[in-house]
Amino acid sequence: MPMLKAGNSPKTLLMNTPKPEAADVIRVAAETLDAICTARGIKVRDLDDAMIDELLRSSTQEYLVSDTLIADIMAHETVVGA
Repeated sequence: MPMLKAGNSPKTLLMNTPKPEAADVIRVAAETLDAICTARGIKVRDLDDAMIDELLRSSTQEYLVSDTLIADIMAHETVVGA
């Protein structure tokens, strides 16, 4: 399976893999964790299991909140612009 590159989402990468195996999913998860750490200026090797769990939880929460906000803004603009 190819490495995750800029512009490719983990979902796209897995969907474009004919039959992803557990190792492929783990590789994408590790690359995602590495990307999150890079964005926050930290190193994966400096994290323990609890810190990784919290980093993934908080990053997921940030993603969900930002997605909701974007959806709310677009819905509001649609109503206001109508």
